[in-house]
Amino acid sequence: MRVEQTQMHLADSGQASTMRYEGVDIYAVLAAGVGIALALAIFPTGLLFGLDSYWDRISGDNAVNWIGYEAFARDAWRWPIFRTTLLAPPDGVNILFTDPIPLMALIGKVVFKLTGWLPNYFGFWLLLAYALQPVTGYWLLRTLGLDRGAALVGGLLFLLVPTFVFRYGHFPLLGHWALLAALALHVLIVRTGGWRPVLAGVGLVLLLVLINPYLMVMAAALIMAGLGDGLLRGRLAWKQAASGAVLMVSGVVVLTVACGFVEPGGRVNSGGGFGLYSMNLLSPVVPQLSIWPGRENFILMGVAGQYEGFNYLGLGILGLLLFAVVLAWRPLLARLQQHILLCITLMGLAAYALSTQVYAGTHLVLNLSVLEEFGPFALLSGIFRSSGRFFWPLGYFLLALACYALHAQLGARRFIVLATLAILVQAVDTRPLLASVQHRAAVPPKRLDREAWTEAARSHDELLMLPQFLCASPQTRGALYDFGLIAVRLAIPTNSAIVNRFDLDCQAEKLAFSRDLRSQSLGKDPLIVLLGSEVPATTPREVAAASGMQCLSISIGYVCSKDPLRPSVLALGTPLEPEDTINLDQPLSTAVEGDGLRFLGAGWAEASPAGLWGIGTESQIKTKLAQPVCGDLILNAHITPLALGDYVVRKAAVTLNGTPAPDAVLTGPGAQEINLHLPNPGCTDRLEIAFRFEGLRSPKDLGMNSDPRPLNWTLRNFTIRKAP
Repeated sequence: MRVEQTQMHLADSGQASTMRYEGVDIYAVLAAGVGIALALAIFPTGLLFGLDSYWDRISGDNAVNWIGYEAFARDAWRWPIFRTTLLAPPDGVNILFTDPIPLMALIGKVVFKLTGWLPNYFGFWLLLAYALQPVTGYWLLRTLGLDRGAALVGGLLFLLVPTFVFRYGHFPLLGHWALLAALALHVLIVRTGGWRPVLAGVGLVLLLVLINPYLMVMAAALIMAGLGDGLLRGRLAWKQAASGAVLMVSGVVVLTVACGFVEPGGRVNSGGGFGLYSMNLLSPVVPQLSIWPGRENFILMGVAGQYEGFNYLGLGILGLLLFAVVLAWRPLLARLQQHILLCITLMGLAAYALSTQVYAGTHLVLNLSVLEEFGPFALLSGIFRSSGRFFWPLGYFLLALACYALHAQLGARRFIVLATLAILVQAVDTRPLLASVQHRAAVPPKRLDREAWTEAARSHDELLMLPQFLCASPQTRGALYDFGLIAVRLAIPTNSAIVNRFDLDCQAEKLAFSRDLRSQSLGKDPLIVLLGSEVPATTPREVAAASGMQCLSISIGYVCSKDPLRPSVLALGTPLEPEDTINLDQPLSTAVEGDGLRFLGAGWAEASPAGLWGIGTESQIKTKLAQPVCGDLILNAHITPLALGDYVVRKAAVTLNGTPAPDAVLTGPGAQEINLHLPNPGCTDRLEIAFRFEGLRSPKDLGMNSDPRPLNWTLRNFTIRKAP
């Protein structure tokens, strides 16, 4: 950091200040050095320096970020500029929704197109975030009036804020330095006025459009509050404040539209989850991932997603805040009075962090979910669903305010002693958090034979997966990260895009695959991977041949390619076992590990001890009889429909091998036995029985629970008999 000013005005007297910087600010350099040292102590060198030994095995959000980046870099230039069709073709996706830090991805793509070398910038970004966190904390405290030594010690506390450390695994959101910079610019706008801090604030917000939308919105709120407070205190003229606001808002709109992050007239890309990913009311003060007994692995959650609202401040910072309230309440209140609109803004962001369903511990203390039906609020909560993050600016402001008040009340030397003690307490308290981050960042285990799969995929023009990532269960997603990396490194399209899509119909996709393995293929020669735990056992055998393909059994399911299979594909697995058959009058259970599960087609959930739910508009039974049968059949089954009050799934249209049968009509709610007459002209040994439903609702729609899937009937067992 270059120093050109020699004098700094530290009091809000309204007089103009002059600053002159010469050489390098050694305190800022020391702060950056401590941040980098901490990063080197926590994270593997392979992560930080982009080594293949680490990045070839990544999973989770790291893999999401990298897959989006590499697909974007290897794809041709498109418009909007951040769109790639290597993921979810033919429409493709905007890589903003894979969070690869679009600005860095754009630079990386330019380098790759010019040189053929694809830079891995993620480790550099992490080091930069850890370097800038204490540096911007130091700058914020300097703008509040602390001298250099005190600001350095106080700035190091910002490096140990638990919410910052916790954010590893989501690279763009490590940029908390942007929030500290926005707070510093807010203070400068209110203290000195003038165009320079206003334009710097606008520039920061526009930069964040290309980094992360959450950080951009939070920083924009802080700068907008600065324009208002600067106007109230007479530091800005109406023209300056209004021009800054218009410039910022119009710039954000133009950039987001030009980059394709927002499509005029289009639907918002929303994954739902507002209220789930919120902050617990007690989160800032209840020890979490802390040395506090029993809290080493504990995160306070009233609902399952409140890890996103992890906002514990730490014992050191909480202690510092307590000292500020007790010993330095006068300068604390004086500073608050100078930033009225900032205080209102921060409280508003914190209220949004709590969402419309406020939990204190495990208790729901306030329910305002009616607000979610209000159009503008529904739009906002749909875009920014992880509301728990919006406490971050208030947490940083409280820390900065405590440092300012104690420095003003006690003087620099006493503050340095107190802040140093706070750092030591904070460092000890956050040891479990640091250990958990270190564990999360460890080198992942090897999952697939990457070389063999790469060689097999190289000779195909597409890599399809069923189910794709967002439809797969968490237990099977690990392999899909690997397949995504293989596809993008070969620059071949893949259907499995790890993004939040508003129009994804998992059951329709599964049903389409069950009829034609090529149903989603855009290429002439796809390599298709079917995850065995989520694909009916009948699919590879029955559908592959009709699709002109052949399948092999692999450890995680099946792999299918053009018939006859080429050597590189044959090396991946083994031929399928002989097909299972049943006999007439053989009872088949669909409970966990039941013998009837392998004869179910598309449209079913995971099995339970009581059977399994049918999902979506069509659920199938697919069997092969040990001997061909001629003439009509009877399906005997034990069924329980989804029902609540007057709503009952009473009727299903039924077909056998495409031939319509009489509808299946239930008498009402509750478990019951049905006997369906199935017309069977001719003779056959293969039976595909389809149940088709209309007007289905989900348990969530009915207010039963949070399950959003449209359910039909629970099937407990079934038997095929010859009609009399």
